[in-house]
Parts: sequence; structure tokens; C-alpha cells
Amino acid sequence: MGNVFKIQSVATDKVLDVPGGQLGNGVVIQQWDDLGGTNQKWEMRLIGVAFGKDVYTIASLASKLVLDVPNGDLSDQVKIQQFASNGGTNQMWYKIAVGDGSYKIESVSSQKVLDVPAAAPDNGVQIQQFHDNGGANQHWRFIEVSPE
Repeated sequence: MGNVFKIQSVATDKVLDVPGGQLGNGVVIQQWDDLGGTNQKWEMRLIGVAFGKDVYTIASLASKLVLDVPNGDLSDQVKIQQFASNGGTNQMWYKIAVGDGSYKIESVSSQKVLDVPAAAPDNGVQIQQFHDNGGANQHWRFIEVSPE
């Protein structure tokens, strides 16, 4: 098992969340207040290196499904979902240090980063991929937690 984290937005202090701990493919990932559930805990598994950067899968502890760019879409504003691991590059992520202790999470396939749209502070805002613009809404803290 890889290390387990809460992944918290620098802009909103909310964490990545599988809505209601749903177990199915295609559930869109949202941000939510940190409630400590397994649907807000993520296992980072190092799977290799590409272009000198570590490559990870990021799996929900609740569903065991991984963060996924639907169909490897390259567009901005594509909603990030959970999906069964299939080895596609649309399920592989770089964790890139920003320099202040936070990170960008960049898709290997699209080169877009995880983004809270317009840094909206509300619970339930769906996470998207967007081109890297350096905003705090694209920076994430990895807070190590117990798997239980």
C-alpha cells in the first residue's frame, strides 16, 4: 500500500471528496469540508518515472477507484472522475512541488492540473482539469493520515 493523504486545496482549505462515498465508476470528484471519512482519503501509489518526474495513481480509500480524466480528454474544464484502474495515462499523475510546501497535480496524459473552478469556496464544487495558471486553486497540500 502507498502512503495515504487528505488532499487539501490551498485556495479553499476543502479536501478532495468522493460524494457520499459512492463506489461506482464515473462519479465526479468534489471538494468538501474535511470530515475525516475514507471517501476523503487517497492512496498515492508510485508506479514509475516519466520525463524525470515520479508518476502516481491516486486511489480513493472508500471506493478503491483512481482519479481519472474521462476518456483522456485534453480540454480545459473536464470534470475529474473516479474509475477502475486500467493502466491508462489518463489515470496517471505527477505531483509537482510548487515551493511553498504545496503541489500541483498534473495529468500525465493531458498535462492539465487539478483545479477548483474559480477558487469557489463551496462544498460540492466539482474538481476539473485546467491549464496551469499558477493559481492557489491549482495548489494542493498532501496531509498524511492513517489508512483507517
